[in-house]
Amino acid sequence: MYDIVNQPVQMMRHFSSEAKSLLSGLLTRDVNRRLGRAENASDIMSHPFFRDINWADLRAKRLPAPYKPLVQNEHDTRNIDRMFTSEKPVETPENTMPKSAARKANFA
Repeated sequence: MYDIVNQPVQMMRHFSSEAKSLLSGLLTRDVNRRLGRAENASDIMSHPFFRDINWADLRAKRLPAPYKPLVQNEHDTRNIDRMFTSEKPVETPENTMPKSAARKANFA
């Protein structure tokens, strides 16, 4: 199993350089250097990966969706890879969660 927390993130060869740069920036472990640290997301919006996006049109919902999946109801999973839908759910052991997250989980 791949450990994204402790290992460097491996990028697929077919990813564009802009996609690799965006993903690397979003997954930077140092929060002070991470892409997305700007309160208004301007650093993400100005990233070369999004150079063709007209953000004003997107906000105004004037851009058509690039893909609209067919969904019959809220339980329709046909668009989700069977690799995920056939997995047996496994509860995360509490000792692997940060103490603050464990306390929040116990709150309910």
